[in-house]
Amino acid sequence: MRRAIRWLAAVVLSVCGCHGAPPRAVAGDPAALRPPCRTDGDDAPLQRSACDKDWSVLVYMMADAPGLGAPALWNLHQMEGQFASPGRSAASTPAADVIVELDVEQPPGIRRLRMLGALSPFAPLRALADYAGPTAWQPRSPVVEAIDEARAEAPPATPGTRLADFLAWGIAHYPARHYAVIVWGHGFGFRPAGAPCCDAGVPRGGIALDVSHAVLDIPALRAALAETSAARLAGRPFDLYLSDACLMQTIEVAAELTGVARYIGGAEAKLDPLGLPYRLLVPLVNGSAPPPPASPRCAAHDAACDLAAALPDLVRTAVSPQSELYAAADAASDARQNLTYSVVDAQLLANRLVPALHALGAALRDYLREPPSQDDRRIAVLDLFTPHRPSAARPFVHAFIGGGRDIGSLLSRLRAQLTASPDGAAHAAPDRAAASLLRAIDAADAALRTTVIAEALGSRYDDPAYAGMLGLSAWLPISPEDYRANRDWFAASRFYQAPDGTAGTASPWGASLRELFDPAPP
Repeated sequence: MRRAIRWLAAVVLSVCGCHGAPPRAVAGDPAALRPPCRTDGDDAPLQRSACDKDWSVLVYMMADAPGLGAPALWNLHQMEGQFASPGRSAASTPAADVIVELDVEQPPGIRRLRMLGALSPFAPLRALADYAGPTAWQPRSPVVEAIDEARAEAPPATPGTRLADFLAWGIAHYPARHYAVIVWGHGFGFRPAGAPCCDAGVPRGGIALDVSHAVLDIPALRAALAETSAARLAGRPFDLYLSDACLMQTIEVAAELTGVARYIGGAEAKLDPLGLPYRLLVPLVNGSAPPPPASPRCAAHDAACDLAAALPDLVRTAVSPQSELYAAADAASDARQNLTYSVVDAQLLANRLVPALHALGAALRDYLREPPSQDDRRIAVLDLFTPHRPSAARPFVHAFIGGGRDIGSLLSRLRAQLTASPDGAAHAAPDRAAASLLRAIDAADAALRTTVIAEALGSRYDDPAYAGMLGLSAWLPISPEDYRANRDWFAASRFYQAPDGTAGTASPWGASLRELFDPAPP
């Protein structure tokens, strides 16, 4: 009977889209043995490594590139600056530690900081230029470890092993019940393993770490999280993974992180250089502010899910005209207009959304092949993917830098095309393939809305042209030439590993793109 009740509860949670209970410490996980930290003395190095705080926030801040030093210092100033409210902090407290690995262009190399609050008065931002140059504000938090940059970056070290080293070190020295990992830098979206890199110019995909053009590809990002989880957490996933970088909230990236992070946050478009609002986020983690409200999208007492659900609204609040972070409302006007930040449930993405999109791909392929309208249908669907002049009456799915298209917008446009005739009148009952495709669109939309637990979108996306947008993208070509040039790059993602065992361009999703952009001769 108890087993039946547990099974029924699991089914109800799955059907309603609620999220399961948070993972507990398991055998082999040191968290099952360590006591909680209870006193200020527990912050001493020897004592700290022997007890757990509620959270450790590990920020991998690679700002060793032109233009990144100022936003990095602004983000650190948010953490260190005093609050008017006594006891409020955006840094380490008895309940949580905020640890930053900082690499900037100027000396002294790589520093690991334990961020402390109230070290200087907080000054709302006037312009990022105030944090540039030799006289710019500098963090005062203690350096808990200094690293020789040349030695750290010398072979056999790679961008992935460097991140893994920081994560393993952070967990060993600052253990906690929950972990948030934030990777900070120039983001460019999905990048497969082994892609040749970027002697000059802007790298393609991944997260660029420094002026040496070292680029963290997405399988290496997964490996760093997976290896650290296996070695330090007995395989327990990190609670929260956030990209403080552009163009990272794509299904190709998120699919790589399933199993190693519970919740994944990022921007599908460019993220404003102002970055994440650490001054609003960290107090919810470190106990100096009331915790985020319980979200209806989360299981009871799941602190990580509640925090994830609150994050996009924090990003929206940070750039609002009333924000206390900025000296004038126009300082964040670009961010307010162009914001795209969402958080997804990694388990639901793997178990519901990825299968639903492959089912959509299969249905789309059948629709495109059904006689006698194959040519007309292919032309009409291709038109949705082809950018038009703003004055054109024909709608299309907006493309972000790198070719990402919002999945919600894609589904909305496909549905509209199937259900309306050219003159705007309703279609007659759809034929078999069209009806099947409509069902697949509805199923994918339901899976998407369950997977994306919260999103914040800027004012430009209020336009009906972006209807359905939810803040998670997938690569879609804009032309046959684009498809042939880039299909293998994106098909290397785990997203293209379908439930039926096919992968790459042979998967249902991959095959639907091939049918659209490179069909076999009749």
